[in-house]
Order: sequence, then structure tokens, then C-alpha cells
Amino acid sequence: KIPKNLKIIAYSKKIADLSERCGLKTLTVKFYFDPKNFKQVDWEKGNKIFYWNRSGLLTKEQIERLCLQLNAKTIVFRDRLDFYAHYSQSITLGESINETKVVHMEPSIDHKNYIELLSRCNIFVVPRIFEGIGLTFLEAMASGMLILSPNNPTMNEYIFHKKNGVLLPFKMYRRNYNRMVTKMEKLTKIKLAPISVLPKHFSFQELNKLPLKEIADRARSSSQNGYMQWTKTLPGISNFIEKKI
Repeated sequence: KIPKNLKIIAYSKKIADLSERCGLKTLTVKFYFDPKNFKQVDWEKGNKIFYWNRSGLLTKEQIERLCLQLNAKTIVFRDRLDFYAHYSQSITLGESINETKVVHMEPSIDHKNYIELLSRCNIFVVPRIFEGIGLTFLEAMASGMLILSPNNPTMNEYIFHKKNGVLLPFKMYRRNYNRMVTKMEKLTKIKLAPISVLPKHFSFQELNKLPLKEIADRARSSSQNGYMQWTKTLPGISNFIEKKI
């Protein structure tokens, strides 16, 4: 029943593969920001983490462990869950986590101030297990940050493990379980606690063995090269839209 004149511009290889299997005219593109529009982050003053708790990817204990094991100077933190997340995955942090200062990001912050806070950090934790185009992690890559991400699209179409980012072992069955108990509670009022999406006792200690700045620098280089390719695709996108099937 899909119209034969439907054309798909796919910003993800995962979507492009599905579209092509459906026999649809498909153009695959890959979007990047221009790094020239983003201040390159500083690595001279220690590790500084940025985490927006949108979907409960990290528990409070895992945030504390991340700060401790990376010896983070600060963490910029925002607790504003997406609508589908379980309310109990909301996290409250104080003014510090041991030696790590907590900078609280206001829920109503505008994009300009969001980017200013982002530029203070050099480690970015991707907030969702899946993304469409994933503008938040692309902004972080363009800034030269170390990206800690689930191994899922679209992140793993841009990030290559230990080369220009780090892919963490988030478990899909754990995420699906949390979605199920959230829906069940809304429908039946039966309350079940969500579980950790990362293995519960996952250690971030291994990150200290990696050349974090080198990996982050390669993320910015990936953005530079990717942005050049993106600008070259723009005329092709116009032609694809205008050309009659």
C-alpha cells in the first residue's frame, strides 16, 4: 500500500536498508555540523563530564562511579526525562559527588546557553539508546569531546569503538523491559521497578587506559571530514527531490 512515487531521504543506513528492501527510491545522506562553529573543548584542566538524563541510561550509582573512576573535576547534569521514561529513573544530584562539582543545567535552558555549558566539558554521555539524526552527540563530536555511546544507530554509524569514541555495552533487553514496565504502570497501575540498562556493576575504569584526548581529537576530525562530504551532497538532495519518478 506504500505509494510507488514515495521517495525516502534516509539519514541513517539502518533506515536506508529498510527503505530499499521495501523497493522505495532512496537517497542515503550523512549529516555533520561544521566544527568551525563550535569551540574546541579543553583537556588541560582534567576530565569534565556532560550528561543529560533523558531516558535513564545511567543510574545515580553509575554516574557517581563514572565521576570517581574518571576523576572528573565537574559534571554538567540535566535531569529532564523524555515522556516514555519511567518516572523513577529521574535522578537528583547534590552540589558535589565526592570531589566532583555538579553543575545543574536548568530544564528550560535555551540552545545558546546549552552549547556554552557543553563547551565547558570534554566527555559526553549520549542520552538515549537510539537516535534519529542525533544532534546532541554530533554537536559533541564537532566540539572535540570524547563520546560515550550505546552501540546502536545512529551513533554507531558515526562512532567507531576506541577510534573516535567509545561504545558502551548497554543491553537492549534491559531497555525493552523498562519500556514495558512503564507502559504497564500507566495502563494497570501495577508498579515494577526499572532496571539498569548498563550491566549493573559495569566499571568505567578501563576508560583511564585509553588515550581519551586522542580519541576525542579524532571525533572532531571526523566531523571536519564529514562536514565537507555533507556540503557536497546538498545539490544531490535537491535533485533527488525535484526529479520525477
